[in-house]
Amino acid sequence: MDRDLCYLCGVPKRIWFLLLIASRPVVEYLSKLTIVQIYTVTKKITSMAFWKDTFSLSNLFDDDTVRGLTGLVGCIMLIALAWGLAAALFSFGLYAIRNKGVKYRWLRIVAVFVFLPAVIIIVPILRNRTWFF
Repeated sequence: MDRDLCYLCGVPKRIWFLLLIASRPVVEYLSKLTIVQIYTVTKKITSMAFWKDTFSLSNLFDDDTVRGLTGLVGCIMLIALAWGLAAALFSFGLYAIRNKGVKYRWLRIVAVFVFLPAVIIIVPILRNRTWFF
């Protein structure tokens, strides 16, 4: 009974605490990406040039910065794709933690929960993009 209280979905609760710390940079990055994409979509929609050019037949599927439905749908789909990819990678790493018989278990865990958050933190710092934080 005591052993069941210390586990959540087959993973120890102290490991969940470490997973939350490791996934924080990824969630912050995705949140900022979502805000930027929503701003881009609203900027496109409120642009008069977008409406004027979108309803012309020649520019209907033009992927330009101001006009085109594909550019608008692409901004929205990028949000869903980024969050979906992050959830898939998190579940991939969680599966490796939960099942001890998985091949290359430690490599999977390190790649998802150490390498990916480290890249998201280190690359902007190396490129001197401290405004990201």
